[in-house]
Amino acid sequence: MKLVYVSWITSPFWLELFEEYASKYGVNCKVVECKIDLDGRGRHWERSKQGFSGVTREKIKKGQRLEDFLNENMFDEVPDFVLISGFELKILYYIRNLIKNSVRHRNLKIVIVAEQPNKASGLLYLIKRSVYRAKISWFKPNAIMAIGLRAYDYYSSISGKSTTVCEFPYFQNNQPYQLGESKLSNYDKKLNLLFCGQLISRNNPRIVIEALGRLPKSIKDNIVFRISGDGPLLSDVINGLSQIEFDMNNFFQVSEFNYWEERMACYTESHVLVCPANHSGWGLVIPEALSCAVALLVTEKMEASRYFLKDYYNGIFIKENSVDLSKKIQFLFKNRNVLEGMRENAPKSAIAGNVQTGAFRLNNLLNYIDFLSDSTHENKNEGS
Repeated sequence: MKLVYVSWITSPFWLELFEEYASKYGVNCKVVECKIDLDGRGRHWERSKQGFSGVTREKIKKGQRLEDFLNENMFDEVPDFVLISGFELKILYYIRNLIKNSVRHRNLKIVIVAEQPNKASGLLYLIKRSVYRAKISWFKPNAIMAIGLRAYDYYSSISGKSTTVCEFPYFQNNQPYQLGESKLSNYDKKLNLLFCGQLISRNNPRIVIEALGRLPKSIKDNIVFRISGDGPLLSDVINGLSQIEFDMNNFFQVSEFNYWEERMACYTESHVLVCPANHSGWGLVIPEALSCAVALLVTEKMEASRYFLKDYYNGIFIKENSVDLSKKIQFLFKNRNVLEGMRENAPKSAIAGNVQTGAFRLNNLLNYIDFLSDSTHENKNEGS
C-alpha cells in the first residue's frame, strides 16, 4: 500500500508515526510539506532526535507554486490513500480536480486529518461551522480523521451521513523522554505536586491554589508545589499562594528550556501531576508524567486521560473544583502506600501512548476506511 500525507507543517511526531507505520506494515509513506517551519515543540524534537529515514519527505521550494510542487512530488506513483492535514482549499481544490480528471487517480481514498477549529462565540462560530460543512459537502472526502473526541463530535455533527468520521487520538513516543527512576521516595515527608502547562483560564490554575489553601496547615507546610509553564495567570498564582500563606520556599516555577528533555526533568522531582483543566485538546503532560512515575490528579476533560488514567491504579480523576481536589491531595498525602502503587503502575501505563500503538491504531483505521470505501463502490456498481 502507498500513502501520501500532505500538510503545511508536519510535526516530528507524525514523521515518527509514519516511519513506524512504514516499517511495521510495509506501507510506502510519502510526506509532502508546504512549509519548513515548526512550532515550539517541533523545534525541541528536531534538536533531540535523529533524522527520519523510513519516510520519503519533500518540502516546497521558496516561490514554487503549490500545484507545480504537488504535480512533481505527490503522484509519481498512484497512492492508495492521500491524507490531507486540515481543510486547506488550495490542496483540496487540486486533489479534487486530479480525481475528477484522471482515470488513474479516481480510486484514491481521501482522508482529511483535522482537529476541531478554535471555538468562536455567537455568529462567528456559526459561520465557521457553515464554512467547514460547505467544504465537506463540496469535496466529499472518503473520511475525516478527527483528532480527539471533541473534534469527532464536531465533525460528526456537520458532515452528514455520506462522510465517515473516525476518531484518532494524538500519540507521542514517550520512550526517548523516559529519564529512568524518579529522584523522590514515595515516603518523603513532603509531597511534591506539579502543575504542567500554560497558566490560562481553561487549565484552572486558580483551583490548585484554592485547593492548597483548604489543606490543614500541617499538610500545607509539607507540600512542594512546582509549575512547569508560563502564562497570563502567573502573577495571580503567585499572589494567591501568598494569600493562603503558602511557604514560598516550597514553590518553584520554570518556563524556559533549551531541549525538550530539560522540560521532562521536572517530572522526576514530582510525586503527583495536578491538572484541573476544563478542556485540553490532548494533554501531552499525562503520558509524559506517567513515563516518569508520576501519579495523576486530572479531570476527564483532558483528552489523554480517557486513554491513560485508570482510577486508583495510576491516579485519580478529579472534579473541576477546589474542594474535591483538596480532598484527593489529602488522601494521597496520608496514604503513601496507595501513592506508591500508583507511581509503580505509571510507567507501565505510559506504554499505551508510544508510537507502536499509534501505528497500530492508524493501520486499523485506514483498513476500516478502505473496507467502507470498497463496500460503497460495490454497492454503486450493483445499482447501476
